[in-house]
Amino acid sequence: MELPLCFLLGAGMGVFAGLIPGVHVNNLTPLVPMLVVSLGLSPLGGAAAIVTMAVVQTFTSYIPSTFLGVPDEGTALSVLPTHRMVLEGRGLTALRLTTSGCLWGLFLGSLLALPLAAVFGGVYGLLRPFLGWILLGVVVLMILSEGSPPRMAWSLLIFLLSGMLGLLTLDMGGKALMPLLSGLFGMSVVLESLASRGKLPEQREGEEEPRLSLPPLLSGVGAGIFAGFLPGIGPAEGTVLSQLLTRTRRVEDFLISVSGVNLVKVLFSFVALQAIGRPRSGAAVAVGELLEVGRGELLFLMGVALLAGALSSLLVPRLAKAVCSGISRIPYRTLGLSTLLLVLSLTLLWCGPRGLPLLLTAAAIGLLPGRVGVRRSHGMGVILLPCMLYFLGLRSL
Repeated sequence: MELPLCFLLGAGMGVFAGLIPGVHVNNLTPLVPMLVVSLGLSPLGGAAAIVTMAVVQTFTSYIPSTFLGVPDEGTALSVLPTHRMVLEGRGLTALRLTTSGCLWGLFLGSLLALPLAAVFGGVYGLLRPFLGWILLGVVVLMILSEGSPPRMAWSLLIFLLSGMLGLLTLDMGGKALMPLLSGLFGMSVVLESLASRGKLPEQREGEEEPRLSLPPLLSGVGAGIFAGFLPGIGPAEGTVLSQLLTRTRRVEDFLISVSGVNLVKVLFSFVALQAIGRPRSGAAVAVGELLEVGRGELLFLMGVALLAGALSSLLVPRLAKAVCSGISRIPYRTLGLSTLLLVLSLTLLWCGPRGLPLLLTAAAIGLLPGRVGVRRSHGMGVILLPCMLYFLGLRSL
């Protein structure tokens, strides 16, 4: 009975971390090794709880980012498309798309895990010295893909502004990410909507099941694998890579891709333990502390992840409908102002008074892309620029 209990424990913690803005798996993983020791659980059971928690949190984290516009690193770029769909009454469709992307990403990633683990040790050794230049190439492609010189100039400015903000503030630690991402990708979107929206439409349930598109899914899986093995490449950077590969303009394709990147990145952070002996997430660090991951253990963890994904695909629609039943009855201005108050409160809770100028500055930068007509993803300079300078040897951690 130990493994089922550990699975349920991880699922409960994953739902909590996914639904409560500002709470992340990395905040909860230190509790699991302590529970393993205090309750006399096996290391394998503890590892199963951690993997389950990470997978369930990835699925459920799209609920607050969709309906409240409060993102974490993995869901930041999805906020604007999902928020637009909520304003069209298609919030449940947006969540079906992200759930589908996560589920298919998990399935394909699990199939590729063992074969890729056998070869990525050598590939990692070859790529590691060139990470800074790889990130620089991603940035250049992001800016050039805007097409016209004025749009490229604005994109460069937004990238540099957000990047300078990251350079000045990320030394505060991981807590700074919450106000940074909420300002750039959440608060700015809500402020724009408040200026033009009086009422939130009822969220429709009976829409046709969204069609799965293969190119964005495959590019998302590939970018998620890339992000899972290489340090400094997070879900947002992987999503930008996926966008550049597919050049899709459809919101549905983008949400499939971004959710696939996010889930596969989580999955391959555990694969990296076995392939190169290096964890790529807080959850993977905790698993590495509990047990040595060989091929047998990796196969077990992939099985646990698949079960967690199946459970999440059943949980997310029910949780989303429960949220919708309450939100649809609230005037949009009230909901938007409540969301802004929630973001301000969370910023004070996590960062103290010094977090408020950080949040407001990030929100001001986040308003620029919509005004000048460029992609909001350039705001990911807040993470990309510090990482790029570090791997180029121009900045210390």
